[in-house]
Formats: sequence, C-alpha cells, structure tokens
Amino acid sequence: MKIQIITCSIRDGRATPRVALWAERKARQLWEDVEIEAVDLQSFELPLYMEDPSPLDNKDRHPVPNVQAWLDTLAQADGYVFVTPEYNHGMPSALKNALDFVDVQLQRKPAAVIAHGTVGGARSIEQLKLVLNSSIGAVPVPQTVTLVGSVSRGELLSEEGEVLSPALSGAERALESTLKSLRWYAEALRAART
Repeated sequence: MKIQIITCSIRDGRATPRVALWAERKARQLWEDVEIEAVDLQSFELPLYMEDPSPLDNKDRHPVPNVQAWLDTLAQADGYVFVTPEYNHGMPSALKNALDFVDVQLQRKPAAVIAHGTVGGARSIEQLKLVLNSSIGAVPVPQTVTLVGSVSRGELLSEEGEVLSPALSGAERALESTLKSLRWYAEALRAART
C-alpha cells in the first residue's frame, strides 16, 4: 500500500513543508509496512488550468508533460494526506488549480486533510473536502488536523518537522487518529476496488 503526503503550498517562504514533514514522521512511526511518498505540489510547476472540455469528458486528452507527471504520481497511491495552509479564508489557488486537472486518479481512494492557519485552516479543510468528494470522487476521512498558530515563525515545528511546543499535544493525538482512520479507509477501499 502507498500513501502520499502532499505539500499543497507553492509560494516562497511557505511553512507547509514543516507540517508535511511532521505528518510524514508520524506516519513512518505508525506504519512500517506502508510505502510513504512525500509529494510537493511546487515541484510540478503546473500551468493554469484551461482545458476544454473538462478532464472527465475529454476522451482524447493529451496533458502537457508536467500535468501528466502530476496525474501519474497521484494514480500510484492508495490514499492521500493533503497538507495545506489557509489563504484568504480558503485553500490555496495552486491546490485548486492542481485538482482541476484530476480525472480518475483519486476516485474511490481516501484523503485526509491537515491544515494550518489563523483558525487552524478550518475553512481550507471545508473547501478541500468538498472539492475532493464532488466530481473528483475521493473519499475524505472524517477526522482532520488543524494547527492554530504561526508555523512559519518556527514556534510549533522545526524545519525537520519535529515538535517544538507542548501546545501541539492535542494536534499530535488528532494526527495519529487521522492517520489510523486513513489507513482503515485505504485498506477497505483498496479491497473494494480490486
């Protein structure tokens, strides 16, 4: 089984990689028998989505190479952890743009969301779960993780994703619960798909 932990921010000075490394460290502690792949949305340099017709309706689709690489990467996983900030009361535009390219890669596969921001990224989580579950057809797990406070100033997590503050004890428990739920859904849905 393969689980991807996706860093969903592409801007300069982003703090999201710290959070993704934190999640990856915890996943590796919990799962010795699961392949964990770190995926960074920034590395794909995706263009703005302007395809017509939409991906699901386009039988003759020929994505440009970096879009195809994004789609091929997603297709390899059995489950996903989306690690996202909240920008202006919602998910980053780069993440929404990346998801607009998706056709069948995430269908019937579970997705967990970890967010950070002023209110713990709660509005980003709400939007992302709606997009994942609508036409994309992913299965968002019920549990989520929210980090309230400044991740970017290094008060909560180190550059390597190590916990620096006891204030994260509740988030640590939420992360473990979320990852365990993701594993359960990944196993169940993988069996159902095959």
